[in-house]
Amino acid sequence: KPAPLGAVEVKQVPRVSSGNNLQIQPGTHQRGDPSPGASSRGRVAGRSASRTRQPTVPSMFNGVLGPRTPTPVQFPILPGSKNAVPAPWSTKNSRWEELSRRHGAPKTQAAMREFIDATTKLMTEVPSSKDAGAVLRKALSLSESLFGKVHEDTLKAVNNYALYLELRGGKPEETKSLYMRAIEGRRRLCGYQDVATLDSMFNYATFLAKIGEDGQSEMMFMDTRTGSVKEMGLNHHASLECTWASMILLEKKGDDDEALRLAQEHIAYLDTDLGPNHPDTVKTLVLTATIMTVRANPDSTPEKIIKFVKDVLRRNTQVHGVADEGSSTLGYNLAVFMVNHEQEQEGIDQLKELLETCEKDNGVENSATLGYMEDLATLLLEALERPKEAAPYLRKLVDARTKVLGPGHEDTLRVGRLLATCIDPEEAVAVYRTIVKHQAEVSGLDDAQTLEDRYQFSIRLYEAKQTDECIKEISSVMTKLETNLGFGDNWVVNCATKLGELYRIKADYEKAEALFRRVVQHFQARLAGELESTDEDDEDEDMMKQDVADSSFNLALTLLQSGKNREAEEYFQISLSHFQLHLEQGGEEIRINTKKMLAKAIEAQGAHRLVDASALWEEVAADATVILGKSHPTTLEVEDHCSEISAIVRHKIVNRELPKQELDPPLSSGPTVRAG
Repeated sequence: KPAPLGAVEVKQVPRVSSGNNLQIQPGTHQRGDPSPGASSRGRVAGRSASRTRQPTVPSMFNGVLGPRTPTPVQFPILPGSKNAVPAPWSTKNSRWEELSRRHGAPKTQAAMREFIDATTKLMTEVPSSKDAGAVLRKALSLSESLFGKVHEDTLKAVNNYALYLELRGGKPEETKSLYMRAIEGRRRLCGYQDVATLDSMFNYATFLAKIGEDGQSEMMFMDTRTGSVKEMGLNHHASLECTWASMILLEKKGDDDEALRLAQEHIAYLDTDLGPNHPDTVKTLVLTATIMTVRANPDSTPEKIIKFVKDVLRRNTQVHGVADEGSSTLGYNLAVFMVNHEQEQEGIDQLKELLETCEKDNGVENSATLGYMEDLATLLLEALERPKEAAPYLRKLVDARTKVLGPGHEDTLRVGRLLATCIDPEEAVAVYRTIVKHQAEVSGLDDAQTLEDRYQFSIRLYEAKQTDECIKEISSVMTKLETNLGFGDNWVVNCATKLGELYRIKADYEKAEALFRRVVQHFQARLAGELESTDEDDEDEDMMKQDVADSSFNLALTLLQSGKNREAEEYFQISLSHFQLHLEQGGEEIRINTKKMLAKAIEAQGAHRLVDASALWEEVAADATVILGKSHPTTLEVEDHCSEISAIVRHKIVNRELPKQELDPPLSSGPTVRAG
């Protein structure tokens, strides 16, 4: 499958899904299907469809269906820390202007201390104003003048300005420098385990995680946790915050055992000290349960894990409600875990129950309700391959998100793409027509994502037998892609293959042949090492040989239909010689069908090739009898034709229209399976 042209941003309001891999794989479309969800491979059972690798519809699961991982902690640890989620960035806030005017330029240490305390308080309330930067820089500069660079009030101003820069974004090195200055200064003045020191350490660890420096962030969180446990106790909220953040980072790098070990240190005391339904108890259990559904746990049975997770889910819904992010993430992970462990219907029923409760409590247009609905639909579609059951949920999702978010929102469009894989071709054409219209309005007609949608739209037109419009659409897409990417890109090759098939359907063999020749030449050059590809599959030699086999078959079929039988024979032989049986579902039947087409090409060349054709028909009949069975339609068809051509050959020999010696050398098309 070619790499996606443009990534669809994975967003689910209000949650973001994860690409972590468990055992479930999505309903991937086999190589050679004319489109995602196709029911036939084309070459099987004598049908004359081209064989090509088609791109899959963009999926919210990015190719792998698995559980979600925990969301990073965003709660305050200590007084003066990140106490507020920043509001949308504003250009101006009168409270910062008022604060600056009221305090002016403090002349005394007491006035300076009052000014810094006022900026700290306001940072917790309106940190997102651009005015804050100037005021915080002013506080830091004046504090350095009055107190010096290493003073508790100056370091508070340093910490505040670093937090502002973090929220503002764009200056990571300066932000790092300020946080390290605050930490080193507070360690020197107050000690390693002072609340103020731990506060700056927590802020710095959070910032490192935000910019992707997970290793340094994990070390800083663990150091902060050690100090917090010694200073305030194991189950103090600050210690728990550090534990939660550390667990998330440990899980992210795959160290689930250490993450669960940290949780176990707290769980033994939380129920007793805080109570079973205290928010801190529940949050620790939710993180623990989430990790247990993600990892393969050799120390516990699936039944025990399911029982534990169900209990944690019950507690979280009691404390925070079914619409809470912890409930939705854990509910989805539990369903996936149950499906993975042969409890498919139980997992689906679990998710349905959560969806029904959330819809009853919050309404169908609530973001959490829609999240549960998409979870359920995707699980049915991708994991269990039950599109008919998924379709009603996806229709409901499209309607709700169109109403709430608008028809051009990425979430609306993403769900529409999923819906198109579940419904009949005519309805899918209408769905994709709408998707292309709104995606083009958002990003332009020639944008990568729009082109991908236009390609998928053309596939739906093909399935709906709207050939003329399909040719027009896919020709336009191919022209644009080839201009930008060159013919060697897999998307362009797929367009060429599909377009060639369409021309062959319309009996425009000249155009079909020209396109298929380009495709064959491309794959042969790549197999010979003359071309490079960015697709990982293309680096596999067996896969490259199979591409040559598929494209050669398509060209040979076109040549046969246009009467160029000798050249058709050549390319059918190339297809057989490169065919990789282990890569193809139903590979034996495909190979038998290819031999059958080869026999037809030889037979069509005239009386001088009838003996060769007869020998090959007998070979095909023997293969079909062993592999497909005596009563299979293909076997019966081949045996009937074999009898007919044998009778013709005998008649011509008797009448001396063929020399007798031509019966001796049989034509071999490669290894054959024979009865006995």
